[in-house]
Amino acid sequence: MLGISTDSPFSHENWGKSVGISNYPLLSDVHRAAAKDYGVYWADWNANRRATFIVDTQGKIRFVERYGKGELPEPDKILAEVKKLGGGGRRRGGSGEGWRDHASSQCAADTK
Repeated sequence: MLGISTDSPFSHENWGKSVGISNYPLLSDVHRAAAKDYGVYWADWNANRRATFIVDTQGKIRFVERYGKGELPEPDKILAEVKKLGGGGRRRGGSGEGWRDHASSQCAADTK
C-alpha cells in the first residue's frame, strides 16, 4: 500500500511523523502527472481530489472510489475489496499490520 499526494516529500515526511505512519510510503506528485492520469486532478486548487484506487499485480485498476471534500474512505470497505483480489493486505514483505488503524489518517494527506 502506498499513498500519492501533490504535496512535497518534505511535507509528507512531517505529516507522516505527526500521525505516526512514517513507515508507509507516500509518493509526491508535485507535477500533478499521476493526479491527471488517474482523473483526480482538481484544477481550481492545483491539487488532487481524495480517491482510493486498488491496482492488481498486473497493473489493472480493479476498484476506484472517489470522495467529496471532507469525506474519508471506509477502511473496512477498502480492505474487503483488497481481500476480494486475494491480497489480504499483505504484499512485498509488508505485514499490512496497522493499515486499518491508520487508513483514514493516511488519506488526509491528499487534502492538506
